Amino acid sequence: MTADKWLERVAVGVWAFFFLVAALAPWLVPYDPAYVDMQHVLEFPDAMYWLGTDSLGRDVLSRLIMGARVSIGFAFVAACCTMTAGLFIGTVGGWFGGRLDAAVQMIINVFQGIPGFSLMIALAGILEPGFTSMLLAVVLTSWTGFARVVRGEVLRIRSEHFIEGLRALGAGNAFILQHYVWRSLLPVISTLFTIRLGAVILSVSGLSYIGIGLQPPLADWGLMVNEGQTYFRTYPLLLYAPGSCIFLLCMAFHILGESLKRRFVSAGRVYK
Repeated sequence: MTADKWLERVAVGVWAFFFLVAALAPWLVPYDPAYVDMQHVLEFPDAMYWLGTDSLGRDVLSRLIMGARVSIGFAFVAACCTMTAGLFIGTVGGWFGGRLDAAVQMIINVFQGIPGFSLMIALAGILEPGFTSMLLAVVLTSWTGFARVVRGEVLRIRSEHFIEGLRALGAGNAFILQHYVWRSLLPVISTLFTIRLGAVILSVSGLSYIGIGLQPPLADWGLMVNEGQTYFRTYPLLLYAPGSCIFLLCMAFHILGESLKRRFVSAGRVYK
């Protein structure tokens, strides 16, 4: 087995593990992740608390499990919204061309000229902290990557000879887009979507870490890192546990995305 295949299988295993934990979180948590118990503050791992407790006596393992549900759930919602916006705008620009395409390109260039994370911080800071503001900030700063790649692929597909044949047979734009163009975009979309999941998790954790993302008492890995840095020297597990989860999950999505890119995009495989 090659190193790439081995890494891919490990990444799939890590992704599947976190996905199952997130899906079964309500049944896996041993304690209420938001329950404050001042009689068990900063306890080290033992038979009762497998990963110990934090500065408020909350079970670290329970908060990690529920944090997986929050992080992965938000990442899927944000990535789906980003993909939908990018797919629609990129398809419109690439398929219809002309002034509409020029306007789409201008908007994409404007957004890409602004540092993504800086704009995300600004939007999240202006709006009230919470799920909706973070979702809006992530989507507005991420759709351009999808749209740019989709536009390029649509331009390539539009120039194929079979498209001219379909038009000669009387097929309309809606029929061609639905049955041929979007199906041909599946490899590219799946690759971008997988990589975007890891990027969203990292962005959300970063916003929560600096205090303008998800707010306490919600169990979120970025919040846990923020709370754990105070006790880095005396109780490093509070920092290492959520940080390791963020690293492993983002790395798994990145490896899977690169594997899909090698398998589909680099090979020039399209679905017709």
